[in-house]
Amino acid sequence: MIGCDYAKNGGPLGILPRVKSSDRRYSAYIEGGIAKEKAKHKIIIAHGFDSCKDLMLPISQMQELQIYVLQYDRDGYGESETHPKRSVKSEVFDVEELADKLQLRHRFYVVGFPWEHTLCGVV
Repeated sequence: MIGCDYAKNGGPLGILPRVKSSDRRYSAYIEGGIAKEKAKHKIIIAHGFDSCKDLMLPISQMQELQIYVLQYDRDGYGESETHPKRSVKSEVFDVEELADKLQLRHRFYVVGFPWEHTLCGVV
């Protein structure tokens, strides 16, 4: 598992890929597993309140199960900018926009930790 705040582990902030949303906020993300074009399953993971995007399965499991994983820092966490009017609806739009910008196509799964079951049910 990678530490939530990369800078605390010796690396600088701001080196991870980011996407710019339609409302001009930047969201950091990390990809894992096999190439999304070859993946049988594409999964977006939404982290909990006390966490961030830096949680990944062992690569051997992702290869065996043909999984591509996309994890992102929710608004105001990790390396993503804060959304002043954040809501469940804005979180859903963020997931949709991220999936579109990273060309995940039409079928992907959303998995959430503790609180994110609400978000996952809406997506």
